[in-house]
Amino acid sequence: MNAPLFKLERVPTYPSKEDVFKAVLQGLTRKQVEFMMESGRSPFTFQVKAVGQNDDLDLIEQLLNGQPKLMSIKNSQQQQDMKFLREVKSQMSNERSSIKGVFWKWDFFQAEQTIGTEDWDELLNLSIEERLKKYKEEWEKAGMHGTDRWSWAAAMAAALKRGEPMDVHFTANVKNTRALDQWNITVIDKEGVFESDKGQYLLTGSFDPNESYAYLSKYPMKSDNSQFRFRASCDGVIPL
Repeated sequence: MNAPLFKLERVPTYPSKEDVFKAVLQGLTRKQVEFMMESGRSPFTFQVKAVGQNDDLDLIEQLLNGQPKLMSIKNSQQQQDMKFLREVKSQMSNERSSIKGVFWKWDFFQAEQTIGTEDWDELLNLSIEERLKKYKEEWEKAGMHGTDRWSWAAAMAAALKRGEPMDVHFTANVKNTRALDQWNITVIDKEGVFESDKGQYLLTGSFDPNESYAYLSKYPMKSDNSQFRFRASCDGVIPL
């Protein structure tokens, strides 16, 4: 396990392997394991994530911005720090949180660079809201859930460290290029619905291959878009 680097005093010491394994063994259920091991399902990656209050956006920024800038294009576009859509950052910053302080969680997360859809996913016929409802029904049967901001940030940071940002597949797996075969967007559904005078939105995350930065944005729930993907996870607190 590689500990993420935080220069924030409120972030507790990274847990030991023993503490992590003990928490996983106590928290992981047979149904969750069976779900993750099911043939044909996009694989799960194990990670340890820092979880904070809803307005702890500097945790996400510091984690992603501290990764190597491997996606810079020589004599052209330099990889930039992560970005938030302005309205999203404002709303997230003003959210009340029942969580106090920062703590660590173990997390099994579908962190593939580009993730497929389930066989039953009608991505071309249903809205994002309708598709998400079906995914949640399947996840809940197995004690799983979707994606929160902390899972997304931890997985995106690891992906940037490898030079393989989530949701984008560059032609021939080449780094330092704008040529791509696929560009998806992850729905960060655990954050709930963003309300505005123009409707209801879901938080989304991806990597912009043109401007070269990871970002958090939002998208209307009622719209349809075949780019959108849903990543499952299960997690638990690591007592220190």
